Amino acid sequence: MKLYADHQSRRTAQLLADLGALLIIAVSIWLALDLYDLVSKLRAPGVELVEAGGSLRELSASAAAQAGRLPLVGDELAAALGRGSAVADRLVDAGNKQMSAVDSTALWLSVLLVLVPVSLLLVSWLPLRMRFVRQATAARRLTRLGEAQVDLLALRGLANLPLHTLAKPGVDLVGAWRSGDREAVELLARAELRRLGLRLETGKSER
Repeated sequence: MKLYADHQSRRTAQLLADLGALLIIAVSIWLALDLYDLVSKLRAPGVELVEAGGSLRELSASAAAQAGRLPLVGDELAAALGRGSAVADRLVDAGNKQMSAVDSTALWLSVLLVLVPVSLLLVSWLPLRMRFVRQATAARRLTRLGEAQVDLLALRGLANLPLHTLAKPGVDLVGAWRSGDREAVELLARAELRRLGLRLETGKSER
């Protein structure tokens, strides 16, 4: 698998792009975790409601038990005090709902903070990298299989040449390719590989 170009300038650009993508992902995750902690602090009122409700429930139960021992009005007073437990339950329920809402909000905001930049990378950076890897790997494999495959690279290079190059007077690259002119074929193959940022492995050096 060919991950990076042979030419230094393009390879450097690819490395910087990959590092930039990784940095964006890392920063997004770090910000998401920080945002989660920040939003989670809004749970404090809910926690206080739950604690207040629990304390009120215990106090109501204790007061009702004490009032029940009183003669004559004990039962009625205990019943009245016992209704405080219902209020306590509502406080606890409100506190739990508030904490649940804060937890849900913190989670989804954090997910969105990571999802948006990652989604942009998935539709911009990643397709370009995958396309290069596929093309470069296939091209490198062709150059190692023999002259016939180099001819295919040359044909692709011929197809990718701009029309004004093909139309130059005195330049017949099509005819040279058809006739099997090895110099022309190698030139076209090099042009195609150069477009991908690769070098033709023929034992000759290429600048």
